[in-house]
Amino acid sequence: MKWKDSLLGEILVGRGHVSIDHIIRARHRQIAQPSKRLGECLLEMGFIRPEHLEAAITLQRQGEPNVARET
Repeated sequence: MKWKDSLLGEILVGRGHVSIDHIIRARHRQIAQPSKRLGECLLEMGFIRPEHLEAAITLQRQGEPNVARET
């Protein structure tokens, strides 16, 4: 799958790092705290690890590298 220009949540769900419920819960936090980015909320809530966020941002910017899916 090509990830370039995908939404961060789509990438994280697609790679199996979070569930859609996690994204929804983090979005609620983001709405309550508009200065926060989705990735920050997911990290603070303990739903992802920093390396998952970094990899997802890289995919969002550059596309799919040859990286195995982590669980």
